[in-house]
Amino acid sequence: MVLIQLLVFYLYSCSDVEIEKISEVEVKITSSLEFIKRHLERINESSIKLKFPKEFLQTLKEIFGIKLNSLVLSCEDFNLINDLECLQSINVSDTNVITDFYYDPNTTKSSNRYLSIDLGIKNPVTAVDSKTGQCLILGRDYMSRSYYYDKKIEELRSQYKIHGLDNFETKRMKRLKVKKKNTLNDILHKITRYLTNYCIEKNVTEVVVGDIKERPNSLFPFNQFFKQLERKLDKIDVKLIRQDEHYSSQCPPQSPEVTKEYAQKENRLKRGLFKDGNRLFNADGVGALNILKSYLNSFGEKLEVSLKGIESPTVVIVSD
Repeated sequence: MVLIQLLVFYLYSCSDVEIEKISEVEVKITSSLEFIKRHLERINESSIKLKFPKEFLQTLKEIFGIKLNSLVLSCEDFNLINDLECLQSINVSDTNVITDFYYDPNTTKSSNRYLSIDLGIKNPVTAVDSKTGQCLILGRDYMSRSYYYDKKIEELRSQYKIHGLDNFETKRMKRLKVKKKNTLNDILHKITRYLTNYCIEKNVTEVVVGDIKERPNSLFPFNQFFKQLERKLDKIDVKLIRQDEHYSSQCPPQSPEVTKEYAQKENRLKRGLFKDGNRLFNADGVGALNILKSYLNSFGEKLEVSLKGIESPTVVIVSD
């Protein structure tokens, strides 16, 4: 009965939804086509997911202490529906609301959608979508801008090294350093914003990132990236998970597990290229895929996704 009360509590605030009370544990919901397109998602022949706006979810979390992602309705009558748009009214009762709509970290992971991220040197951020297999490479513009400003600063410094003034710093050098810092911070924010917007657009529920430690000689600020991404994802209620990445760069993408047993270091021909049989893959894409596979294996689940994305990844430039 509490489930029905929560559902009614939200639907009463929607102008394009009518609710008719049938009994203490059952209501009839009649909605417009626009509402259906915006809030309902077909799962299978007998299940429909009701999605809530983040403002309502935040209210439930703060006032009632309930962390809720969506409400799944299951009813035999849905078998008669060929198109979700044909659904104009449904009866909802305690008997056909699936009770695992409360957030539970121990529930099945296979129904979730993930974005797995591998962090590297040449390609700072490589992300793979668990549903489509799409592979995205971000951060190359960060590296190129960093190299550009370093080169400009070094050219100015070399003019004074001739005269033995190795540590001399002009006002122009200082201005270039400030401009470099501001430019790189802006690109980093755009990278994390792009990933956050991708999660919103694609309904990603969890982001899994390889747990890499800050490298002293790395130009990319991994710790700062973690903090920015975690802060942005928290606002949209998407979990950020750090996953151990041992053997993720050595195991073939089709291996059942990510362990030393399946590691084939010789298949990584060079930085950026991984060979498995007759197929060539982007090495960072393989790493991102295996990071997610390792995470799902910890729950006893398998990863099934197309490998075409990591064969031809998409390079995203956010600084344009």
